[in-house]
Amino acid sequence: MDSQSVAANASGWFRNSSSTATCGSLVIGHWSLVIGHWSLVIGHWSLVIGHFSRLRRLTRLVIGHWTLDIGHFLVLSAFLPVDFNPQRPVALIAGQGVYPVLVADAIRRAGVPIRLIAFDEETRPDLIDSFPEDHRRVIQVGQLGKMLSTLKHYDAGYALMAGQITPRRLFKGLHPDLKAAQILFSLKRRNAETIFGAIAAEIEKIGVHLLDARSFLDDQLASTGCMTGKKFAIDSDYIAHGVQIARECARLDIGQGCVVRKGTVLAVEAFEGTDAMIRRAGEFKTDEALFVKTVKARQDYRFDVPCFGLKTLETMREAGLKAAAVETDRVILLDKPAVIAQAKSWGIQLLGFE
Repeated sequence: MDSQSVAANASGWFRNSSSTATCGSLVIGHWSLVIGHWSLVIGHWSLVIGHFSRLRRLTRLVIGHWTLDIGHFLVLSAFLPVDFNPQRPVALIAGQGVYPVLVADAIRRAGVPIRLIAFDEETRPDLIDSFPEDHRRVIQVGQLGKMLSTLKHYDAGYALMAGQITPRRLFKGLHPDLKAAQILFSLKRRNAETIFGAIAAEIEKIGVHLLDARSFLDDQLASTGCMTGKKFAIDSDYIAHGVQIARECARLDIGQGCVVRKGTVLAVEAFEGTDAMIRRAGEFKTDEALFVKTVKARQDYRFDVPCFGLKTLETMREAGLKAAAVETDRVILLDKPAVIAQAKSWGIQLLGFE
């Protein structure tokens, strides 16, 4: 119904208020306009939802993670639980490097209250100093009881682990308190996954939700395609081979990376870590060599998220490797813009694969 029809119906209704037919016509016309309006609104949201579907293929993108800001919402992170409460403090359990620094900055930008649990001789001093004294606590590696009591003291609703602990300190140089000792004695297998898995269980027992460690860092994740621009130099068959080897090593819990060259495996990652593996690979011919980083099929992202940063990039450069493939939405590029810019300047290509 056009506006003239609506006006005519309105005029007729005022001339004869007993005319239910005319009144009904006016009402129907009104609702036609309203329905048309809502059709536009629904169409608008379809476009928005479609945009997010293209932007991020993750099915965990939940529009429920929002904060009101004069009529529009802001998605905090695709990796937060549906019932995430941004008013409850997040306790950042911080290990080495820039990773926990990036997390702290992202949480602060999101306006979520944050507290710090740091480790002596592991956590960066500048990160510790960025917190008020009553919002930070430094403990020894292995003081699980003290960690749990600190979480209770903070009244934390959530905890987030970010940053590596020196692997050897999990087995030598550890300072276990009574709680940690009880857990260690209960484990049949003692490796990083079982130790951190047991710690995660203890954190959850006291009512603190341990978050996916990718939370708040959505913009730092590897994206699909050649992130450094231009066509990726490695043949697709060799890429597929490298991905297959890396995934099989991850499945067997050997490591999460490998270096391959034209169908030959030069090195696989084990306890020594990524950088040491890359150095070993550099002892061979490395033209057309490819470093691959992936995850386990059942990765526990609460405490084990593969990372790729400037240190690894520097190691690749020293070893003569010019290409790396990392799994999309699974591997964090630590300070992604800086990593991509540096890779370009050194002629190293970075590919995101699914």
